[in-house]
Amino acid sequence: MNTRRSSTDVHEFDGIFLGFQAHYKVTSVIGHIFSVDFPQKYQDWALTDPLDLFEAPIVKNEANPKCALRLLHLLYQEKVVRVFASLFVYTYLEHCY
Repeated sequence: MNTRRSSTDVHEFDGIFLGFQAHYKVTSVIGHIFSVDFPQKYQDWALTDPLDLFEAPIVKNEANPKCALRLLHLLYQEKVVRVFASLFVYTYLEHCY
């Protein structure tokens, strides 16, 4: 495995993917990509019954636009966009609601 140190380390190694030889590049993001909240009508805690929050919809917003831009820059810098046939983004606890 080869590791390049930068603002976000990039680890490279060879392996097998779906029965074919593959070259992997693995990195991470710093910070949250999305934040979740309740709609505006639930924001006043003095007027909101906490039990209503169990049935309330959830609003998903981009948490930090700079974080997404850094990720896109890194993908471009690593030539992921132009070279690789597959891109997998695994986000820890960033569930889709």
